[in-house]
Amino acid sequence: MVGSRLGGIPEIVDRYSAVAPLLPEKIAEAVVKVLGAHYDREEMRLYAHKKFGVENVERLVEIFNKVAGSRG
Repeated sequence: MVGSRLGGIPEIVDRYSAVAPLLPEKIAEAVVKVLGAHYDREEMRLYAHKKFGVENVERLVEIFNKVAGSRG
């Protein structure tokens, strides 16, 4: 996940993400960083469940899947 430094976003996307200023080149660098990272999916799942709660994580995954599915 890539986020900006607005409204608490750095605290939400802290461990498995990159936070960038609202500058196109910095956002692009953050996207490249996240895409090149190798994350342990099970570790990420457990971390998200602990930090945000199972129901919130499952709902967010559902939303992401709907958005990704609607693209094509």
